[in-house]
Amino acid sequence: MHAWHGVRLSDLLVGTPRHDAQYLRIEALNDYSALIPMSDLERFQPILAYRRDDQLIGIAERGPLFIIYPMVDHPELRTQVYFNRTVWQVSRITVE
Repeated sequence: MHAWHGVRLSDLLVGTPRHDAQYLRIEALNDYSALIPMSDLERFQPILAYRRDDQLIGIAERGPLFIIYPMVDHPELRTQVYFNRTVWQVSRITVE
């Protein structure tokens, strides 16, 4: 099990106009993308992680940024739906 460090997505969006936004679109360097419902931000507090086990995450380790859900604290998240939202090599975040 890894220790992840980063910023909560909800904190990242403070001050960002959201006007009825429903989702965050998370895009990866390999063109993969996932939609994260805004409701997840408050309910589960996923983070944009930049450290794993106190080390910066290199591109060769699927970094530099990961979306991480607290699956240890919320075992109900251990489903394909949430695994698909756990994006690595994040390159862009768009409010939709």
